[in-house]
Amino acid sequence: MTMAMLTTILMLLYITLVNSQEYQHTIEVMAGTEECYYETVGEGQTITVEYQVVDTGGPYAMMDINFRMMDPRGVAIVAEYRREEGSHSYSRMEGDYKMCFDSFSSSKVVYFDVIVEREDENYDDLAKVFRDGKQFAVEDEYEDHVDEIEEKLKTIKGDILTVAHLQTQIQRTNTRDRSRAEQNINRVDSMSFVLVVVMIGAGMVQVLVVKSLFQPK
Repeated sequence: MTMAMLTTILMLLYITLVNSQEYQHTIEVMAGTEECYYETVGEGQTITVEYQVVDTGGPYAMMDINFRMMDPRGVAIVAEYRREEGSHSYSRMEGDYKMCFDSFSSSKVVYFDVIVEREDENYDDLAKVFRDGKQFAVEDEYEDHVDEIEEKLKTIKGDILTVAHLQTQIQRTNTRDRSRAEQNINRVDSMSFVLVVVMIGAGMVQVLVVKSLFQPK
């Protein structure tokens, strides 16, 4: 195998990873409003949408959101209410898909990930390198090695995409957990302040009651 072939393989692997049709967004949905986004899906492609509420506008607000997804005809194919997270895939129709988030109570920060892919072209860029070995002057005796390298590259690419997706999930889970921890701290501080005020008030009332018992009538 020549150095030119190896270099081309590595470049194609890098390009296919970078040009993956995956879009990640973090948005704030204000109370009583709806935020909508559109994504175009071509023939034979699949759209996958994953969302998760990562923060809220107050310590006592619920971590939930309403989500709707419409196909190019405007027909709702997904309608979820008061959900913390969700994941959906659809591939039956090409066109513009509409995704909407709305919050009925307080403002929410929502992370969502949109992936548009075609299953039969996952490794097309890599396969082009191996379909015509003559351009790299590869002899028949190296065919077995080429096939082995192709399979390893496919595995590496799949593993990298899986790791990237898992890292994204871990990141947004950490963001959500940190938000919950901060909300819990605020709740504890608020309740502690209320209890301190109640204790001081109760102490003052007791002092006044006891004092009144010893006053001459």
